Amino acid sequence: MQLNLTNLIDLNDREFLEICRTNPNYKFERTVEGSLLIFNQPDHQTQQWSWAIASQIWTWNQQTQYGVIFDEVTAFKLPNGSIRSPNLAWISAERFSQFPRTNREKLIQLCPDFVLELLDSDANWARLQLKMQEYQNQGVKLGWLIDPMLKNIEIYAQGNSIQRKQMPDFLSGDNILSGFVLNMKQVFLR
Repeated sequence: MQLNLTNLIDLNDREFLEICRTNPNYKFERTVEGSLLIFNQPDHQTQQWSWAIASQIWTWNQQTQYGVIFDEVTAFKLPNGSIRSPNLAWISAERFSQFPRTNREKLIQLCPDFVLELLDSDANWARLQLKMQEYQNQGVKLGWLIDPMLKNIEIYAQGNSIQRKQMPDFLSGDNILSGFVLNMKQVFLR
């Protein structure tokens, strides 16, 4: 659901976070135009797919200590002013260490290096494609958009055109998630 708040209210960051805090059964985002997006929490199946991917990235990150992982409850304020919460995000340890500790419980005002968005029953592919393009335009270096039901994947890599894959066995983290390879067979088993 999208609420157009333009010309009605100028929802500041503190008010946005208060809406999130007082409505924990929903996920919220804010567009650059100021509209409030309201989503149901992911369904059980989407959560399973998300955790199948997150567990692989978490294991790799524990071994390498290259960065910090975030799930969909984390809100990122992008340089354009929109607030987004991808299913999964990763920021390099070097970049995250420069983010003030005092702000880490609020909006993270850093654009992630990597984002993952999963299509679920509450979303549509075209809207998620626009969201991925926004991420890329705001500085995300690598993004994966995955439709687990149809096993379609779009890869958004900075400086490259969008790559489309149908049911690949593996996805490479390239030089962003250095040395990481996602085993898609383990994801699609669920």
